[in-house]
Formats: sequence, structure tokens, C-alpha cells
Amino acid sequence: MPDWQARATRLVADLIALGVLDDPRWVTAFRETPRHLFVPRWLRQEENGCWHPVAHDDPATAAEWAERTYTDAPLVTAVDATGAPISSSSQPSLMAQMLTALDVTDDARVLEIGIGTGYDAALLCHRLRDEQVHSIDVEPALTEIARERLAALAASLDEQEGEEQRRIGLRNVHQRLILMYGPSSGLRIESTSGAGTRVSFRLPAGGERQHVQSAGGG
Repeated sequence: MPDWQARATRLVADLIALGVLDDPRWVTAFRETPRHLFVPRWLRQEENGCWHPVAHDDPATAAEWAERTYTDAPLVTAVDATGAPISSSSQPSLMAQMLTALDVTDDARVLEIGIGTGYDAALLCHRLRDEQVHSIDVEPALTEIARERLAALAASLDEQEGEEQRRIGLRNVHQRLILMYGPSSGLRIESTSGAGTRVSFRLPAGGERQHVQSAGGG
């Protein structure tokens, strides 16, 4: 999309006008992060409830794809067998509010639970550095997540504090938590001043749910 920067600039102007984006660092992140790369295809729901693909490489929908991708609209990217949305690129104005509320500092490390399309993680990486952002996803519909990966993830959360270089551990990412999953995944975060943070959630694997729990000092 050769004109994506102009489209992104218009989207930023809309977000500023809505009053949800004012931090210059997030303004720059939204302006310079190409949303279209993370949603090359999304779904439009018809009046009859059916979902129709809208894609950059479909001549019939390419113009619609380019126009809507840079508007303040959520973009559904996957639905389940019943037609219920299970994955999307969130509405940019909501993302702007969440990222602002995150109140990150330049040296913060962020754990994003529920990577979705990856656009939000890209915004975080723009604002911070790649090595400061960790993302994991436990969406039940993503059958590509193998049992071995889930086991490795659970093990990494339980590793000792001294092995920070090769793990996803709460000590090096728990300063800020941005959550894309809610009660349906059993996600719970309990934080006690001076004691630390405890995170627990369920990971789907092979039709079953595995419980993962980790505690981190804070």
C-alpha cells in the first residue's frame, strides 16, 4: 500500500480529535506503524450474519480493505464454527486508551497476553524496544499451538529467577501487564504491594485446558 503513511496520518488525526491520543510518543507510534501489514485479510459481516473476506490481494475488495484498515474500526480476522468472532485487530481508539493507561516508562518491560494480529505488539515495540516486549497467545481456536509449546511456556514461567536470559519470566516483564484475554480464559492477575504479582490462566491443548500459574516479585 504505497499511501499507507498518509492514511495512518489521517487515522492519527481522528484519534487526536477523539481525545484518546495525545502523548507524542504514541502519536508517532501510530503514525509510523503500518497496520495493514498485520491485517492483510479481515472479515466483514453481511446482513444475513455470514462473514465475507476482505483482502488486499482480492481485486473485488482491495479498495475496501485499504480504506477501512486505516479507520477507527475493529477488524475481525477469525470466527469460530458458530460465526462468533474469536480474533481481531482492536479498534484503534480503544488501543490508544489502553496503551496510554499502561503508563509505560522508557525502561519498562511489557508482557502482552493475547497477541492477536500483532499490531498492538508492534506499537509497543515502536514505543519501547523489541527486547522489552513479550507477547504470548492462548486463543483456543489457534490449533497451531502445540502441546509441546504450551509445556515449554509453562516451564519457562516456572524457571528460577537466575535464568532470565532465556525465559518468559514475570520478573523481567511484570512491571506492566496489558491484557487481551478475560474471564473466558480463566485469566487472573493478583498484585500485592511489596509481595509481588501472581498470574494464572488456562492454556487449551488437545481439547483440554492446562492450568498455568506463576508468581513474580514486585
